[in-house]
Amino acid sequence: MTTDHNVAITAEMQGTIVTWEVTAGTPVRQGQVLGMLESMKLHHDIVAHTQGVLSAVAVEVGSTVKPGDVIASINASSEAREGPEEATEEVSASGPLGLDRPDLFEVVERHAIGLDEARPRAVERRRERGHRTARENVEDLIDEGSLVEYGPLVLAAQRKRRELDDLIENTPADGLVGGIASVNGDQFEGHDAQCVVMSYDYSVLAGTQGHIITGKKTDSSNSQKNCAYRWCFSPKAEVDVRVIPTPVASLGSTVMRSCGGVSCQERCRWWV
Repeated sequence: MTTDHNVAITAEMQGTIVTWEVTAGTPVRQGQVLGMLESMKLHHDIVAHTQGVLSAVAVEVGSTVKPGDVIASINASSEAREGPEEATEEVSASGPLGLDRPDLFEVVERHAIGLDEARPRAVERRRERGHRTARENVEDLIDEGSLVEYGPLVLAAQRKRRELDDLIENTPADGLVGGIASVNGDQFEGHDAQCVVMSYDYSVLAGTQGHIITGKKTDSSNSQKNCAYRWCFSPKAEVDVRVIPTPVASLGSTVMRSCGGVSCQERCRWWV
């Protein structure tokens, strides 16, 4: 129940309260993560919908709640809303996604290791040879921010003879950057703009293909066939995709057969 000053926080789904990150009497900001609810084996953030002071926690950790149940309340009076402004530096700036949580921070950091920004030496070697990186080619080809990368954390299958830290640093994504993205979204709508995109990363083991990279290609080809996506495949990372000509047909039959027998005439929008 929401009164003039107290804003009720209700459960959005049935589940179990896993944790409370703040206690009653704590200043909170709009969008701050207050706790976590587990439903269908997934964790969901409990978020403050307004700025104020957490006036009450109505449900204990371990309790089961139903949709609409009041689980907490926030005092959003003008006096209470002044508190968080003064305590801004002390309040965790988690936001709706809760990216400041230690467990998620580790995941974010692990993903960042494979990006070009974290691999200056590898990028410099590409520059010395007059080449571009695989990620640069993919990013220039697709619509900005549309890539859902497949297997970015996989490593080369060499753990018996190389240390894990070495593999993480030097074999990101096992040398194949790819996933599902949109291409020319301003010209095609919805599914028609979706493509399976791939680019070999020649900064990883000189572009040699191992066990993991083969599995990534096979799984990507299954996505292409099952969801009727088009292919965007870059076998050479040194090609400048910004100067791609019109769509090409009947190229690279050997590679395409290795990717599940995709028909270039029907499914390959760009070959770079």
